[in-house]
Amino acid sequence: MHAAQLKARRRAAAAAARDLGRLRPVLPSRRTPDGMPLLEVGQVYATPFGEVFHPVPCEVVGQLWDAEPFGLLVIEREQIGRRTCCPVCAPGGE
Repeated sequence: MHAAQLKARRRAAAAAARDLGRLRPVLPSRRTPDGMPLLEVGQVYATPFGEVFHPVPCEVVGQLWDAEPFGLLVIEREQIGRRTCCPVCAPGGE
């Protein structure tokens, strides 16, 4: 994929994410030995351009952490906006 195509996709993803609500990351108070942030009560995982949030460290969160650790944010649950819960994290998920 060409650099111009990647830029266009990133801009489109950023615009779509703005419609979902603004994210204000919080500094995690605890981390795993490999540095992954752990959630406190009332916090969830999100990504800057994602349409879902993760209330638990599911398989998807683990893959995100392995692939791009700086893209995994911890936010307050009240800030999820119009994002939906990850189907893997949801009760009865995959």
